[in-house]
Amino acid sequence: MLKIVETFQDFSFKKFTEPVVIVGGCKDMAAIEKWKDVRYMESFITKKVPVEVRMDKQDAGPNEYIYMTVADMLDHMRKDTSPYYYLAEYSLSGRQRDDIRFSFDALRSDYLNNKLFLGYDSYTNAHFHAVSDFLVNQVVGKKTFYLWDYHDNPQLWRSNFIQPLSKYNHIKENFFKMDRSKLKVYKVVLHPGDSLAIPPWWFHAVHGHDLSITVTTVYTHHPFTHPMLMLRHTIANIPTYKTQLSIILLVVCFIGNNTYVRVTSLLLLVALLGLAIPHSDDALL
Repeated sequence: MLKIVETFQDFSFKKFTEPVVIVGGCKDMAAIEKWKDVRYMESFITKKVPVEVRMDKQDAGPNEYIYMTVADMLDHMRKDTSPYYYLAEYSLSGRQRDDIRFSFDALRSDYLNNKLFLGYDSYTNAHFHAVSDFLVNQVVGKKTFYLWDYHDNPQLWRSNFIQPLSKYNHIKENFFKMDRSKLKVYKVVLHPGDSLAIPPWWFHAVHGHDLSITVTTVYTHHPFTHPMLMLRHTIANIPTYKTQLSIILLVVCFIGNNTYVRVTSLLLLVALLGLAIPHSDDALL
């Protein structure tokens, strides 16, 4: 059972290690009332934005991206027909942030960025964030999160070795289409005004019901407590042939007699491992 509180002061919001639900955590956001009128979003975001396109609602990831206005996207979403559109990770800045200011801003100042997510009956496959704290604020509609600790259900990420390395933090299979009866998973449903704090290394898959609008704020995680876990996960996700090649290059670096060969092997090793090093968290939710 995950911790459920009514105020941010009810848990250690700067050093938490498990997800925490804050009921009514963001209820004082102006967006809670303003964004009920979805047409308001058309004037809120006037330029064309990159929209995820999926042929199947439950696809593990987008088939492609297209640029379109929010007005056109909303018109198409109402039809609820393929292709399905989802606006994810849209960065809010300047005056756009006025609508999402709320009391928690005064409690934690290590803000990095915030992202807008807007979709209709949308799905996001299971993934984790490695180095940041995420605060999910539900503004419009209902959203369900399925969460589990990195050490639970290891069979899901251990099959990732054929994944593109850019997806190091995603599971290979589609969470919503698999048999979940034997998995250890926590289920959380957020309603407008609710918040969910997610620490690093917690997997989460997300289903937005009907029209759902969410704002996620990203904070620096203090302290950086998982260096060995990141190293272990990185090595586990290097494809087998790359692991073998890395070992060979490392041996050559140490025992090679020719300086040119040793330097070349070292550069190749750095380039090879560099492809597998996790990059900064994406905010996919």
